[in-house]
Amino acid sequence: QGGGARYPYPKDVWSPAGGWWTRPKNWVSNTLVIGAGAAVIVYGVWSWSAKNEVRPSRAVPSSGSDALAATNSCADTAYSF
Repeated sequence: QGGGARYPYPKDVWSPAGGWWTRPKNWVSNTLVIGAGAAVIVYGVWSWSAKNEVRPSRAVPSSGSDALAATNSCADTAYSF
C-alpha cells in the first residue's frame, strides 16, 4: 500500500526550487532566518507608516459618519477645499 520506493530521478537536472523531493539539512534555520527578516521589515514599515500617518482634521463627507451632520447646520452648505 505504500506505492513502492522512490524511483531514481535524473541527477543532472537543476532547479532553483530544489528539484525533486528536496529537504535541505538546514531548512529549519533557513525558515527562521527568513521569518525573522520578514518580521524586521514588517516592523520597520509599520513603524514608519504609524509615524507618518496623517488623519483628517475635519469630517470627511464620504466617511458616512454622523460627525459631518453635527458640524454643518445646513445640508446644502458648499464645501470649500
